[in-house]
Amino acid sequence: MLSTRFLLIGALLISTLSSAQNSTETKCAKHCFWQCSKAPQAPTVKVNPYTGKVTGLAALDKLRWGSLYVVQVDSVNLNLYRVSVDHKDTVSGSALAFPEFGSVAGDALSKLVSGVSMSTKASVKEGESEKTMFNLGRVDLLAKAEKEDAKKYKQRYQEMLAQRSLDISMHADTLQVILSECQSLATDVMEGSLALRKLVVDTPYTSVAADYYKMFRAKCLDLLKQQREISALQNDLAQWNLHHRSVALFESDKDVKADADKVAAALTQLATNAAEQLKSIDALNLAKLIDPLHALELNAGRDYVSFPLQYRRGTGELNVKVFPIDSASRLPTYNLKYEFPSQGAWYFGVSGGLHWSGLNSDAYSRRATKDVVFGDTVDVFTVVQENSLRREFGIQSLLTVGGKFGRGKVGFHGVVGPAMVISDNLRPRVMAGVGLSLGQEQNLVLDFGLVAGYVDRLSAVYQDGGPFVQSDDPLVVSKLDNSWFFSLGYMFWKGK
Repeated sequence: MLSTRFLLIGALLISTLSSAQNSTETKCAKHCFWQCSKAPQAPTVKVNPYTGKVTGLAALDKLRWGSLYVVQVDSVNLNLYRVSVDHKDTVSGSALAFPEFGSVAGDALSKLVSGVSMSTKASVKEGESEKTMFNLGRVDLLAKAEKEDAKKYKQRYQEMLAQRSLDISMHADTLQVILSECQSLATDVMEGSLALRKLVVDTPYTSVAADYYKMFRAKCLDLLKQQREISALQNDLAQWNLHHRSVALFESDKDVKADADKVAAALTQLATNAAEQLKSIDALNLAKLIDPLHALELNAGRDYVSFPLQYRRGTGELNVKVFPIDSASRLPTYNLKYEFPSQGAWYFGVSGGLHWSGLNSDAYSRRATKDVVFGDTVDVFTVVQENSLRREFGIQSLLTVGGKFGRGKVGFHGVVGPAMVISDNLRPRVMAGVGLSLGQEQNLVLDFGLVAGYVDRLSAVYQDGGPFVQSDDPLVVSKLDNSWFFSLGYMFWKGK
C-alpha cells in the first residue's frame, strides 16, 4: 500500500516537471520567434542595368549610424561583366581561362603500332588472334615449351611474341578510343562554357559540371584497367625472357633477340602512354577543366547581391558600375551614382573654441588728497577710473545642434553652453546663440549670440563723485550683465 502511494507521488512529480519543461520550451520558442520576426532587414537597392530601373533608393535616406544596406544587380551575367559597388564590394573580375586539354601522346600511340614489325615468319594459330592475355594460359605454355626440343621451343617463343604484338595493337587502339572520348568530353565542356558567356543565358539552366566529373571518372577507371593489363603483359614477357631456354635462344638466334627487344620496347612505350593519358585526366587537371564551367554556371543569368554595406555617418555615396570584363568587347556599360541622404543631415555635438564678447569689467582706484572741513584739514580721496579692456576674450564649450543645407558642407545650428573669460580674472559665462558650420565630420564653426555673466561695476556708494572720507567699502561690486559674443571653434560630429 505504501509503495503504491510512492509510485503515485513519483508519477505526479514527473508529470508536473514534464509540463513545466514543455511550457518553458514553448515560451522560449515564442520568444525566439518574436526576436527573429522582429529582426530588422537590411534595405535592398535593386538595379536593372538593362532597363535602367532602380528601386530602394528612398530607403537610403532613412539610414541611421551603422545601418546596413544591400545592393542587388538583377539578371547580370557575371561571366561577361564585372560589378563594382562603391569600390568596396566586388566580384572577381578576371576572365576565366580554360585549361589546355590536348592529345595525350597520340603520335606515340600510332608509332607504337607501326613500330612492332616482327621479322619472324611464325604465325598465330587460327582463333588465337582473338584471345587476350587472360585466356592464353601463359604459364602452361611456358611449362610445356621448356620440355620440348630447341626447335619446338623457338616456335613456341615466336608464337608468344606474335600474340604479344597483337595484344599491343589491341591496347593501342583501346587507348586511342579512350583518348578520343576524353577529347570529345573536353570539347563539350568548352562548348557549354561558351554558351554560358552569352549576354542572355537560356533559363532554366541545368548544371552539368557534376555529370562531366562522373564521365571522366569512368574514363579513369578504363585507363586503370588498361594499365593493369599492360603490366601483366610486361610481367609475362619478362618471365619468358628470363627463362634459361630463352637466354640460350637469344645467343643462338639474333633475329629472335631483336624481335623480343622490339616487343619489350613497345610494351614499355604503351605503358608510358597509358600513364601519361591517365595523368592528363587526374583530379588536378579535371578541376582546371570543369571548375571554370561550374563557376560559369553559378554566375550566368543570376542576380548579383553584394555583401552588406554599412552607412557610417555624414553624406553617403553609392556607386554601382557594371562594365565588361573584356575591355575590348563592345558590350554596353552601366553607371549609377547616388548621394544620400537627399535631405540635409541633422548633426549634434560639442564645439570648442575662442570667443570675443562685449562684456567688460570696470576698474577703479582711490586717489588720496587733503580737504578742509569746518576749519580742519582731513584726509579724503577721490575715485579714479582706470583704463581697462573694453572687450573680453575667453574659451567656450557649447552644445551644438543643427542641420546641413541639402547634401552640402554648410550647416546652420543653435548653440548653448558655458564659457570662461581668460583675458582678465577668470570668470564663468553662459552663452546662447546661433551659428554656421563648414565641413562634414571635421567642422569649422562660427557662432554669435548673447553672453551673460557677472562683471565689476562702481559701487553706488561712490556714484556722486566724492571726495570721500576714508572708508573700507569696496569700490566695485559684481553685477549680472549681458552682451553680444562672436566665437570661432571646431566641432567633430558623426552626423545623422
